[in-house]
Amino acid sequence: MGIALGRRPFRLELVAAAALTIACGSWAHAAPYAVPAVTASGSGLTHPPEDAIDGNLGTRWTCDMSAAPCWIRLDLGAVKSVGRVAIAWYDGTNLKSTFSIGVAGDDFNYQTVFSGTSAGGTSSFEAYSFPAVSGRYVKITVTDDSLHSGRARISEVKVAGEMTAAVAAPSSVLRDVFGILEKVPTAAGGKTWTSAHWANDRPRTIIGRDPDDPTGVSENRSDRAQLYVDGKGTLSFIGESSIAEPRLHLNGGSAYAFRNVEITFYYLKQQDFDVDWGGMVVGARSGPEGHSQSSQFCDAHTYYGRFRNDGTYDFEKELKHPASSARSGTNIWNGATDIPAGKWIGMKYLVYNVTVGGKPGVKLELYRDTTGGTNGGTWEKIGDTVDCGGWAPPQDGAACSYVRDYIPLPGGVIVLRNTGVIRESYKWMSAREITPPAP
Repeated sequence: MGIALGRRPFRLELVAAAALTIACGSWAHAAPYAVPAVTASGSGLTHPPEDAIDGNLGTRWTCDMSAAPCWIRLDLGAVKSVGRVAIAWYDGTNLKSTFSIGVAGDDFNYQTVFSGTSAGGTSSFEAYSFPAVSGRYVKITVTDDSLHSGRARISEVKVAGEMTAAVAAPSSVLRDVFGILEKVPTAAGGKTWTSAHWANDRPRTIIGRDPDDPTGVSENRSDRAQLYVDGKGTLSFIGESSIAEPRLHLNGGSAYAFRNVEITFYYLKQQDFDVDWGGMVVGARSGPEGHSQSSQFCDAHTYYGRFRNDGTYDFEKELKHPASSARSGTNIWNGATDIPAGKWIGMKYLVYNVTVGGKPGVKLELYRDTTGGTNGGTWEKIGDTVDCGGWAPPQDGAACSYVRDYIPLPGGVIVLRNTGVIRESYKWMSAREITPPAP
């Protein structure tokens, strides 16, 4: 459903892209290299290799590999650092392809940097990361698929230098209670919360605090919306209008205030009013009133990570509800202007303290999994930003007691929210206090 609506007032901060080193105000998105030339071992008359780099998932390169493996070679135009290749496999929801990736500087001495089988379950991009190597040419060689069709078929390929995703993880990596890969280990003695109690065979509508939550932390703080647990592991946000704002808070007071955290959840878009700033939205370090609708607006200071309904991602900072400002990122759905509906999509949001040039700051990171959690998820880094001053959202009316350039360093409430919902679903949610990773 796409109904035109007014925007929530906020001030956009278009921040120049930067490398993944910590710098005040920086954010990063793994930008692919331009590919000036592409060739292949063979192709169909209507599916040339150029179709794999045209930015259109509706076209594809096809090659007959019944007699020999097929390859497609991307020429980057110059020697560059290569640490990540993302491939959109044609009919990837039904097929798994066996392939390898080689990188070379002279189109002869290729170094194999990855070999294996695609995860399947999606026709969008799967990202394959590896320790970066130098090269001008990237060659993808396809040897088979799960139906032994005799054809190599790739819709799109992107190459980048930054190591931002892992295709497979060693068995020693840590997983949460749902089997989802953890990005950063839980801190010793750190607080944890999971939605495992959503699967206790007790369907219920949450009114106030969830009586089935063993921690007593989660509560419904929605406006014009309901929160329903099906007892099988899924929470649904249910509303009836474009101004419905369902919200689940993890609010345990000072004894359960999350500080440096890794938050993970999976989201199923079903039906909504397509409000731009709604979608996959989670906030951290809010004050005790969380996303306040009371008179205590200054308790609503929050850092949000968002995969928005307009197809973009961003980071939003709020110091006094409802005014805010956002560091805006790019479209993350290959030009589509909405979050894909009808499939489970994972988000990881990390919020932790850092020191930059002797000054305290907070780093925010966003990751995405489009495999539905297969093998713990293939987590692609979408972007990050650091707040160490200079990010001062507006404060309508009387200003809060702290300065406008306030950096929320202490912990606080976690807010899972949405806007303009008719029905959307969530599962496998967790929040873990982490030891901040080294810069």
